[in-house]
Amino acid sequence: MNFLMRKFLSVRLGLYVGYLLLLYGAIVGTEPQAFPLIILSNYLWPFATIVFSVIIFKLPVDVKKLSIGLTLAFLGVFLELGGSHLLEIPTPPLYCTILAIVAALVWGLYSSVNRAIGERSGGVQSLAILMGIAAVIMLLIGRLRAEPMNIALVPKPIFILYCIMPFLGNLCWDIGTRKGNLVILGFVADLTPWISLVTAAVFLGSPLHPSLFIAAFCILLGAWICRTM
Repeated sequence: MNFLMRKFLSVRLGLYVGYLLLLYGAIVGTEPQAFPLIILSNYLWPFATIVFSVIIFKLPVDVKKLSIGLTLAFLGVFLELGGSHLLEIPTPPLYCTILAIVAALVWGLYSSVNRAIGERSGGVQSLAILMGIAAVIMLLIGRLRAEPMNIALVPKPIFILYCIMPFLGNLCWDIGTRKGNLVILGFVADLTPWISLVTAAVFLGSPLHPSLFIAAFCILLGAWICRTM
């Protein structure tokens, strides 16, 4: 591996691990009932991807559409955070919300950078390196925090699913950001907030007030408008 490839791979690794650490910090400080708000905060990454793509690739910008899209996105965040207090929906600590938002920015930057230097840093083959190093770091953090890690307590089908789904998701996203159409990829990815919200409700018993879906709709509509620039 030449120097330039190692350098590019280090950049990808820093962003990838940084995202995981930020999101981990947001999750561990949040009660399960307030987790949907963390999910929505983290789904500002489509905007981050658009903004960083515009900066890195010097794409033409429709300022009017971008402004409308960003306004809708922040309206969604306001409804998510401010509305939840008014409606007495369980809310996470403020620092957890901030960590989730910063994580979204980092993932948007990672996606755009991966488009620019992914092939020169090993392509999809280097994804195993990124995930392996990230897994070791997260394992060490878990040990330092004395988190329970008894794998035997997890049903085998669920454990296998835990292992396979993150890898497949990262694999598809890595290939998509480097070789695919980022606009189409973004449209498909916009389904994930809804899936995540419903999953959180089922597995964590988190209350889903209609205001959360209104906030999610504003965020996704804003993302859609930005992608039509």
